[in-house]
Amino acid sequence: MKQKISSDKYNVAWFRLAEFVSRGEKERALAMYRLLSHSLDDKAFARQLEADLLLSFNDDMAYERYGQASKLYLDQGRQMEAAAVYEHMVTMEPTTEGQLEQLVNLYKQMPKNVRIFESTQHVLRWLMNNKEFEKVSSVLQKINDPSQFTVVHQELVQAWLKVENPPTDSLMVHVKKIIDHYFSAKQQKSLQTFLMTLKMLHDLLYQKACSYIQEGNFKH
Repeated sequence: MKQKISSDKYNVAWFRLAEFVSRGEKERALAMYRLLSHSLDDKAFARQLEADLLLSFNDDMAYERYGQASKLYLDQGRQMEAAAVYEHMVTMEPTTEGQLEQLVNLYKQMPKNVRIFESTQHVLRWLMNNKEFEKVSSVLQKINDPSQFTVVHQELVQAWLKVENPPTDSLMVHVKKIIDHYFSAKQQKSLQTFLMTLKMLHDLLYQKACSYIQEGNFKH
C-alpha cells in the first residue's frame, strides 16, 4: 500500500531532497527519493526522477534507469516523453546505436507537425551545445506557444547557469515561462523537480523563482 504524505510534508520533503543533492549527500538524497516515490502515481516519471538523481551523483546506474523510464513511457503510449528520454540517453552515450534507432522509429510514428517541432528542438539544442545561449533565448521568446518548449526552456536554464557569471535577468524570463506552464498544466510534481534542480545550480535564481510564485504573478 502506498504511503501518503500530507501536502506540507510533501513540499518540505522536496526541499530536503534538493538540499541533500546540493550538499552531495547521495545516500540521504536517495532515501528521501524513496520516501517521495511512494506518493508518485506516475511510475515512468518516478523512474526518470531517480535517473536524474543518480546522474547528479555521476552514478553509472543512471543510464539504466533512464532506459527503464523510457520503456514505461512507451508502455503507456507517451511517445513524446519517451522520445525526450531517449534523446537524453543518446547525448549520454552517442555511440549506442540501439537508443538512436529507437528514437528514429519514434519520430517516424509522430505526425508532421510533431516532426517539425522535434526538428526545431534539435536546432535549439545544437545552438546550446555551441553555447549560443542568447540566440536560443531569442528564438524561444518568439515562439507563439512556449508551453510546447518547456523542456527546452529548462535545458537552456541549466546549460546557461554553467557559464561564469550567468545573466540572471535573462534567465529569469525563462524560469517564469517554465513556472507559468507547470501551474497552468497543474503539474506540481514537475514544478517541484524543476525548483529542486534550480536550487542545486543557482540559489539566487531559486530564491527569485520562489518569490515569483509567492507573489502570484504567474499565468494560470
